[in-house]
Amino acid sequence: MISYYLSIVETEDERNKVTHIYTKYYSFMCCIAAKYLSNKSDIEDIVHDSMLKIIDRLDTIDISADKKLRSLCGVIVKHKAIDSTRLKKNNTEPLDEVFPVIDEGSSPEEIVIKEDTYQIILSTIRALEDKYKNVCILRYVNGLNDKEISNALDISENSVRVRLYRARSILKKRLLNVR
Repeated sequence: MISYYLSIVETEDERNKVTHIYTKYYSFMCCIAAKYLSNKSDIEDIVHDSMLKIIDRLDTIDISADKKLRSLCGVIVKHKAIDSTRLKKNNTEPLDEVFPVIDEGSSPEEIVIKEDTYQIILSTIRALEDKYKNVCILRYVNGLNDKEISNALDISENSVRVRLYRARSILKKRLLNVR
């Protein structure tokens, strides 16, 4: 991958900077991204995007200022990872693609009842306050555990559990009122 980065810079000084940053901070940037993302390919994508952003700022970077450079790499990766989780959170798959509603052996009446029930549940989840809706979608649609949700939303695991409990309580009350 370093050959790609070296191919997009023009001067020898820039190549030296890119080589230094890549060899010294690549692992560090992967660790930072892994705090926010669990999928290896997502981590690599974030580090790649971060390297490209660093290369765009190469003229302002002083490789002799080691602490500043490490901080810069960490901050860029952190913000790219957070942006990525926010984007994924807002672009979740529809529930009907994740949980098939119709069984092949169902009668037409059962299919209509299941679809109606499903649409009621889906609209009730969508009507939740954002902090509850987000944890519900991450848990029940994306299948994330408490720790992964905690990292994605940048809240504690205990807050995740509390929000899930409260969301289920709200859903239960609202769904019982629908009937």
